Formats: sequence, C-alpha cells, structure tokens
Amino acid sequence: MLVCYLAGCSIIAPLYVCSGFMIYISRRVQIEAWDIEIGFKKLRQRLEKRKNGLIRAMVFLLISLSFLSAAGFAGADEPDPQTAKAAITKVLKQKDFGRKITVYRWVPKQKDVPKTSSPWTQFWVELFELLRKISNIIAPIIAKYGEFILWGCVGGIICFFLLKYSKLRRWLDRNFLMSGDSHQAPDIMFGLDLRPESLPERIDAVCMQLLEEGRKREAMSLLYRGTLSALVNRCRLEIHASFTEKECCREVGHKRPEKESTFFNDLTSLWIFLAFGHRDPDIQACRNLIDRWGTLYGGQS
Repeated sequence: MLVCYLAGCSIIAPLYVCSGFMIYISRRVQIEAWDIEIGFKKLRQRLEKRKNGLIRAMVFLLISLSFLSAAGFAGADEPDPQTAKAAITKVLKQKDFGRKITVYRWVPKQKDVPKTSSPWTQFWVELFELLRKISNIIAPIIAKYGEFILWGCVGGIICFFLLKYSKLRRWLDRNFLMSGDSHQAPDIMFGLDLRPESLPERIDAVCMQLLEEGRKREAMSLLYRGTLSALVNRCRLEIHASFTEKECCREVGHKRPEKESTFFNDLTSLWIFLAFGHRDPDIQACRNLIDRWGTLYGGQS
C-alpha cells in the first residue's frame, strides 16, 4: 500500500508542480503581456545587429578616406627649385627690396664683462646645441609627413570611439545615472505598491516589529517593497513594470554598488522562496536583511 502511495505521489507531483508554474506564467502573460515584451526584445536584438554592421561599415569608410586623403597630400607635386629661385630674384629686384637706409640712434655704452665659464655651463651649451641640431633634422620630416600623421591620428580616434561606443555607453549608465525625467518610475510591480506615500516612515523598524510578532511574510513583503521603491524613486534606477525578479537583480548589479547589489540578490532569493516556494526562512537571516536595509537606505531621505 505504501509503495502504491509513493508511486502515485511520484507521478502526480511533477505534474502538479508544472501545472502550477504554467498557471503562474499564463497569468503573468495576461497581466503584464510577457509575449509582447519578448517580441520587443527580439526586435531590439535585430536592430542592434544592424547597428553594429553599420558602425563597422562607417569605420571601414573612415579608415579608407583617411588613407586616401593622406596619400593625396603626400603625393602632391613639389614646386620646381629653378622656378622658385627666379621668382625670389624678381621680387628682390623691386624698389622696396633694393634700397638701403641708415638709421642712427642712441644706445647704452657696453661695459666689458669678464667671461667666466665652467664645466657645468659648457655641458648645458653642448646639450642645447645638440638639441638644436636634432630639431633641424626632424623638423623637415615633420613638415613633410605631419599632415599624413595628423589625419591618421584623427581617423584612429574616431574609429576607436565608434568601436567602443557600446562599452562607453554602459560605463556612463553605470557611473552617471540618467535623471528621472527620462523614465517614469512604476507605481506597482509584482502586485506591490511602490509609491513612497504608501510606505511607513521607518520601514526597518516596522519590519522588525512584524518579525518579532511572527509575521515573517508580511515583514519580508514590506522590506522587498521598500527596497524596490527606494531603487526606482530615490536612486532613479530604470526598472520597468514588466521586469522579472531576475531582470531586476541584473539591472541592480549593472548600475548600483556591489554591496547594494549583493543585498538585493539575497533579499530577492529569500522573498522568492517565501512567496512562491512557501518555505519558512530563518528568523536570523530576516533580521540580518532588515539591519542591512537600514544601513543602505535607512539614512536616505
């Protein structure tokens, strides 16, 4: 008899669990339009692939234009030395360049100053003389190929920023969050009211009182609701009402400090086990989460 009971439970239990989960998924699809959200995500992925292809094409085009323009400047015809010399001679024969003027003016009388020299002074004189000779050698090279090098550097910088645009955008979103004007914070998520006026002033104190009364579910529900409200209203985190618990954890991990991300992951795991798994959590773990909440959000206004 016991074997038949165990066999029946083993057959029915998976079906029961799967049926309950599918009912949950179906209800979420009806309420939050998950199928539409997934369709939009697939559309965004296709657009991002096209954008990446367009960026690569622009990079190739800019590199080609940089090298073509540089080659054009390098291959320009140089003037004939004989022609240039004749033009200079003609200009010097003009009246403005062919006369001499003697001008007299008062100057202070120079006093004879004894010249002193030392090894240290001689060293600096020789050093500056060497630098002058090196600059005389390098200057014509820079003058001839400087424009080519300049265009190459400009093209390289533009290509670098185009290729790194996505990573740069993620870094800016992570360190400098956008203002709340561009995203409307949701009022309700997972059936929880996130409006600040719907929450008590001291969330951690109320949660601790509910926990001492043995009402763990109410305490953790209020703590989870207060955390989501703090993220979307105080921290201006871009969380949409259609996000799942996992997507919320990923968004917090990308754009909030590590300590805050770890706390939210722990709180989400405990809340999922309590709300959907109907597992009674350890009271000390609940107390630790409430204390950590007070450290992270208790002092904020």
